Amino acid sequence: MAGGGRTRRTSGRSPRSAYHWSTRAVGRLLPPALRSRLPRLLRFARGRAVRGAIAVAPLFAVAALLMVAVLPNRGSADQGNRYAVRVMPLGDSITYGQGSPTESGYRKPLWDMVAERQTRYTVRFVGSQSNGDLPQPRNEGHPGYTIDQIRSGLDDWLAAASPDVVLLHIGINDLNHQVDVTHAPDRLAALIDQIYADRPGVSVVLMGLIPTEVGTSVGLPAKVAAYNVRAAALQRTEQQRGRAFWYVAAPALTPAQMTDTLHPNDAGYQRMAEAFFPALTTAVSGRIPPAQPTDSPGLRTTHVMTTGLVRGAAARGSRKSAAL
Repeated sequence: MAGGGRTRRTSGRSPRSAYHWSTRAVGRLLPPALRSRLPRLLRFARGRAVRGAIAVAPLFAVAALLMVAVLPNRGSADQGNRYAVRVMPLGDSITYGQGSPTESGYRKPLWDMVAERQTRYTVRFVGSQSNGDLPQPRNEGHPGYTIDQIRSGLDDWLAAASPDVVLLHIGINDLNHQVDVTHAPDRLAALIDQIYADRPGVSVVLMGLIPTEVGTSVGLPAKVAAYNVRAAALQRTEQQRGRAFWYVAAPALTPAQMTDTLHPNDAGYQRMAEAFFPALTTAVSGRIPPAQPTDSPGLRTTHVMTTGLVRGAAARGSRKSAAL
């Protein structure tokens, strides 16, 4: 086969000889910070290469290292460099997103805030429901549900979704339909106990009910105010029990931010997200593992990404060898 001088000099090398030659060559190209990682990555690549592909395994390895080196430590647009947190939005029609034209509710603006306002974590919404115009539409919002109805399905939902954080907003249907209003806060406390029993170590962020000036039942504003006082007191109780629990006061929405007497519109849901976001970030901060040291500033050492890149490169090398 015709070729240049370089091809003639190397064509007689065995794959093993070519492997050692290319290892020495690429080793001289790398800075010390990356050179120290080369042997381990080479062992991984070589173990998955076959015959002709083994000669170029060092090239795959150095390509992987250089790809990692140029990626910034800041979270990227696909959020692949952040700690992933499973978050369950749990509640009734407000969690579902009723009143929002896209049924995204507070979840869409909250998703945007997580993506745009910080770089430490990303959210994966989880739940049996799927609705709304957002990248992660899963949730556990059930229109019309009371506290006890949420409790009846809770065990299965938590077992299926395995959330790290629960965003809880529930109780307005108990008050609006006058379901034993006096003891509604007690049922809320029992619901929270059930969450922790099912998922020890989970973090819970409870938002109070939206203050309302009108309602479909007599005296609803006063009922909401009394309920929220009891709900807010749960933060001290739960934290004294060693639980990761935070209470968030619901924003007092204006009539222009409501679509009816109970449900926010998108402007109202935006304000709910603004209230949820700081508490969610606080809850997640305690779950993020300490940052791993890097060899030099700006370098990201993501083992999964590196090994995945080498695995793909080795596979391509194998196919090329078979074709030859």
